[in-house]
Amino acid sequence: MPDLDEAPHEIKTATVVVADVEGSTPLLERLGEARFGAALAAYERLLRDLLAEHGGEEEASAGDGHMCAFASARAALAWAVALERAVPCADVPFKVRIGVHTGDLERRGGRL
Repeated sequence: MPDLDEAPHEIKTATVVVADVEGSTPLLERLGEARFGAALAAYERLLRDLLAEHGGEEEASAGDGHMCAFASARAALAWAVALERAVPCADVPFKVRIGVHTGDLERRGGRL
């Protein structure tokens, strides 16, 4: 892992959105691995397609959680609303929780 204290860095104002599948562990148990995995794959395709449409970048993901960055709060909120509206229409059997933060972000070594 790079030494982030020594890495070149930049600070800029941006908006970060974190999206997470609500209740994924009980949902996995209820649906089973295959069905949950297929639903999660469909959700991630949808999430990334909408990111491309709204000018966002996926910064990190872990399990069913994703952290995305946008140059503007308007684009971030438009993406979040689009994702929330599209999930029920995409045969994805779960809800998504979304958090939004705008502020000065520091990028060191290519990471937020």
